[in-house]
Amino acid sequence: ESPDVFVKMDKVMEDGATVGIGRAVTIVDATAEDCASWDFVKLTRKRRHRRQKIVKLNDHSEMYRIVADLRVPGFQPREWLTEGVWKKQDDGSLIIAFEDVEHEDFPEQSGKFVRASSISFLKFEELPPRGRVPQTKVSYFNQVDPKGLVPKFLVNSKIVENLKYLSDMRKRFDKSLEVDQARRAELVPKIEQLPMGEGAGDFEAQFDEQFN
Repeated sequence: ESPDVFVKMDKVMEDGATVGIGRAVTIVDATAEDCASWDFVKLTRKRRHRRQKIVKLNDHSEMYRIVADLRVPGFQPREWLTEGVWKKQDDGSLIIAFEDVEHEDFPEQSGKFVRASSISFLKFEELPPRGRVPQTKVSYFNQVDPKGLVPKFLVNSKIVENLKYLSDMRKRFDKSLEVDQARRAELVPKIEQLPMGEGAGDFEAQFDEQFN
């Protein structure tokens, strides 16, 4: 269950899979570019707390090698090798995707690390603004598998926690007061256009016609 009423979250289990895919959708009070920039800054901050090697592949993609200690006695550190790609679509939406890759410069070191898996997908779609407040629909898909002997039920129990990332983004740009003011400004002229002197049933029908 989502801990944020403004963010829809759920878990998908594909046939034969042992690790679920988390997905979340919300509306953010910001432009698509602002959301994507926040995502980049957030990722940059995480780099400071992990041993990470970054290789720029081109202007639209980078490869990341991340090593993280699970801090559990008996468990080896996990290593992720991931390629990140970002692209602007013809419809104006922005896409950021991360998937597992292999690279000759970073061969698996099974005696030292366990090669883990992480797949993420973000889509930013701009919507009509509410007054002066920009609106962007953000869809987020995430699947993390630390591999090895980590119990899968424990991995799946962390799915909602990973999706809280999208809730953090929404709260960072939250302009609910301004959006409510813009919504009221839209409603007032519609209410003024409702006919007077109708019965309760007629009034309800007219209201539904105006606002739905």
